[in-house]
Amino acid sequence: MQQYDEWAPVYDQMMQEPIYKLIRPFSKLFHATVSKLFPEMEKRAFKVLDVAAGTGLLGLELNKLGYSNIDALDISREMMNHARSKNVYKKFMYTAMTDQRTADIKTGEYDALTCSGAVGSAHVRPSAFDEMIRIFKPGGVLCFNISLVEDSKYEEKRKELEDAGKWKLACKEKVPFLEDDKLEETHLYIYVRYQ
Repeated sequence: MQQYDEWAPVYDQMMQEPIYKLIRPFSKLFHATVSKLFPEMEKRAFKVLDVAAGTGLLGLELNKLGYSNIDALDISREMMNHARSKNVYKKFMYTAMTDQRTADIKTGEYDALTCSGAVGSAHVRPSAFDEMIRIFKPGGVLCFNISLVEDSKYEEKRKELEDAGKWKLACKEKVPFLEDDKLEETHLYIYVRYQ
């Protein structure tokens, strides 16, 4: 938390294209999948929770695509202070996404969850998927990315939830993530909740 609080004032400058390449393909794939699954859906009414929202970079892109009913969840107050200034989130929740129940969120409260750049062993661990599934409604979607290095650590949990009929894979794409000395890629997943 302290590291992200300290990083917050310069985060947006550091995480812009051409270095940080994830946000646009993430938001476009999310939008394309949601539009296909919910052709009659009014984007303004579609309720989204941006998990590990940080300074709101993804929320801003989703807002440009017409999504305006977005809440933010993050552990860092300073990151969320910067997100607040973007005027794209309705509600702010200061907590981590773990396997513990998030008290402020009702079961099936959201149509969709997004989590960009935070699914990894240092942040959102595989056990958090159970709580994430609880939060979004049956028929809704969960969109997240995992670095290629960490992807195998989540395979068992993803399969467990699919075998249990909790969710089904709707989309898996390899997308650019960061480009410093060389391009780093990530897998972007979109799951539909069944139960």
